[in-house]
Amino acid sequence: MGVRIIYAAQIIAAGPPVKRLPRAMQSQAARDLLARIAARAEAVSSRSHSRTAIAVAATETPGVSIGIDIEWMAPERPVAAIAGSYLGAAASGLSIPEFYRAWTFYEAFFKAFQHAPSPALILEALSSSGEHTVCRLRDGISAIQHRVADGFQLSLVWSGGDCIPDYLGELVCD
Repeated sequence: MGVRIIYAAQIIAAGPPVKRLPRAMQSQAARDLLARIAARAEAVSSRSHSRTAIAVAATETPGVSIGIDIEWMAPERPVAAIAGSYLGAAASGLSIPEFYRAWTFYEAFFKAFQHAPSPALILEALSSSGEHTVCRLRDGISAIQHRVADGFQLSLVWSGGDCIPDYLGELVCD
């Protein structure tokens, strides 16, 4: 049996994502979305939320570690200082989109493996990945990254097998 990972993102409030929704609302929406996909894959799961968006991932395959992260690309965020905290000198010269790809990769990796990725692995992910393209990194780590809605960056990281995750899409709130 091959590895199957299912993931989805959802915008849970209309309008620009300038204000954060209450954490309880974000968490409940993530639990609900995870329950919708869990009928297909429920052994291991991960979830994330940022402002007005949530993202979830699940797999039924034993031995697979997964992590997902979504982040709003806030224009006023001090990206150089944040990137420097986990990339050191390698953070200089990152574009805004690269920063958000690096940051969401870092967060998704941490959720999957419970430790921070090395700066070299983050840079490898940045140089290897394209929009909706699976990149295979060293040590059996794989990642996929793409934009969701207007201004959200999503990263999914996993190990334990080769696959192309099933993206259920960007689901819009009712």
